[in-house]
Parts: sequence; C-alpha cells; structure tokens
Amino acid sequence: MEIISEPSLETEQSFYNFASTFFQNSEVEDACLSLYEKYQVNANVLMFCCWLARENYRRLTTEQIQMVLHRIEDWCDKVLQPLINLSYRLFPFRQTVKFSKPYQLVQDCVNNAAQVERSLMLEILKHLEKQDGKEISNTNFALGNIFRYLETLQISLHKNDLEKIYRITSNII
Repeated sequence: MEIISEPSLETEQSFYNFASTFFQNSEVEDACLSLYEKYQVNANVLMFCCWLARENYRRLTTEQIQMVLHRIEDWCDKVLQPLINLSYRLFPFRQTVKFSKPYQLVQDCVNNAAQVERSLMLEILKHLEKQDGKEISNTNFALGNIFRYLETLQISLHKNDLEKIYRITSNII
C-alpha cells in the first residue's frame, strides 16, 4: 500500500494529459455537458474519478469525495462558475465581429480556471492509497468513484443519464 505525500511533476503531467484527452472526446464532452446542465455535475470531478481509477488508486470513500468537493468549492463558486456563466451568455454571439475575440478570451480564462481546479484536486492525493493488485477493472473502479460522487451530491440519475456515465468510462479508461 503506497501513500503519496505530494503530487510529483510526473503525476501532475499524467493528470494534465488525461484531462486533455478526456475533454477532446466528443462523446465524453457531450455527456459531461448534458450532466452539468441537468444536474450541475462537475466534469472535472468526473474526470478525476476516472483518472484515479486509471492510476490504480483505491476507490474513493464518501469522506474523500467530500474532501475533493470542499477543496474546490470556493474556487468553483467564486471564479470558475462565474466564468462559465459569462461564457454561456456570450456563446450565441461568438461568431459576431464584436464578440468573437472576447468570447475566445473568456474561453481561455475558463480553461485556465478549470486547470487550477484540477490542480486543487491533486492536493488530496496525500490522503489516498494506491491499490496493491488488480482486483477489478479500472472501468469498474471509475464507475464506483463516479457513483459515490453522485451519491454524495444526492443525485439520482435517469436511465438515459446512467448511459452517459457508462459512455464516459468506456471511452476513457
């Protein structure tokens, strides 16, 4: 059983690369957007749940999920969410001469703020353990993490939305 004290540069790079790949998959992006719009599910947390499974961390407990949510709460509420809201307001005008540049600048800010949020999530690695062996698949671990996250938020998904969760994990892990 290995306990990590601080994330290494290699760990941070692995997480960054995973995040880039995660959000480039159109099925995953569509599923995350839909879950966000319907339930306010944080796509970064979904991605973190999948990355932890891929990196062989043990399944998250409710307390660990709450730790992640607590760690990102202020940043999300005071910085990231207002930028996302601004982006949504500018979206209909993104192709106009007047708003194309401001829209792109806001999108860049959203992407940078999301990266900061992901960095904040990495800080909880010191509270997590890697598993010694492979007992179940990474996909099942990711699903377990995601369902624990949704349970922590007291979200009960509709059948169609459950399929989106499975689509996310099957396309990523």
